[in-house]
Amino acid sequence: MPDEKHLLTLEKENVFGRALLFSNVPMMTENIFGDHEPLRMADHDRPEFKTYPLLRERPWKPKGKAEAATPPRFGEGEPPPAMFDEDKMTHRDYGVLSPIDIPKWNAAHWNGSVFITAPPEFNMFPILGLAFADRQAALAIFEGFHSRYGKIDVKGAIRVAIIRGISCKQPHAYAVSVGPSLELGRGGPETVFAYVARYNRMYPSNSDNLNRFLAEYHRLGTAQLAPFHLPSFKDAPVPLGNAMTLKEIVVRQAWQICENDPDISSLDEDADPYIPDGMTDAPVIRAIEKLKRLRQMS
Repeated sequence: MPDEKHLLTLEKENVFGRALLFSNVPMMTENIFGDHEPLRMADHDRPEFKTYPLLRERPWKPKGKAEAATPPRFGEGEPPPAMFDEDKMTHRDYGVLSPIDIPKWNAAHWNGSVFITAPPEFNMFPILGLAFADRQAALAIFEGFHSRYGKIDVKGAIRVAIIRGISCKQPHAYAVSVGPSLELGRGGPETVFAYVARYNRMYPSNSDNLNRFLAEYHRLGTAQLAPFHLPSFKDAPVPLGNAMTLKEIVVRQAWQICENDPDISSLDEDADPYIPDGMTDAPVIRAIEKLKRLRQMS
């Protein structure tokens, strides 16, 4: 039996009436077309109707320049109370930004990073490998990437970020983020976007592999993203093919992450990121305070 809260929701949202409206097709078509429903194309063919042949010989393009994507600006403090007022929001006020297929990523178990480079004279694109415990799920993730974005992510729909300095105690630690590009989000000033990304923190004993990868990435201006199979840390990662070329990789320091920055998820609950000496107002300080508040609320 539904509780009182659900009964009030059923009454407030007029659930049964709306269900009847959308499910009773004969009633709906009769309300629109009358007793005689023109269900066939022939029912719409009348002698008085005119045929208008296509006169344009070339595709029409709207005048004016398309607005260039601009980096998002993250606000400070808590959002206004009315920003998430669901009673005043419509479906058009919501948006979802995500290259992440959540069930596939949950099944894949992302557990490592792989860096592959070649000597500069070969001019080979450096490869950032995502290592997964489950082989089939890893292949499915990259098949989805290829299906949606192609072998080359021309628009930069996938945002890959490498966040360094996430731990003072382990100076070589870093996080890798895979998510959507916020610059591609389109909507009005009151549009609310759900942002879905995945993060993996790594704690190597040195930064040699990462530094070599970043040196080649900055030299060539691009890199490839590829899946690897790593069933356990006792095994060597096995390449699975299906690499794709990225438009760019974001490289940043953890101390730059502010309280409303989506990359806040890359920080551990007990974060102790590196902060340059003498910097007393690093944005990450407010981010850590927010993480603590969220932990207390959960």
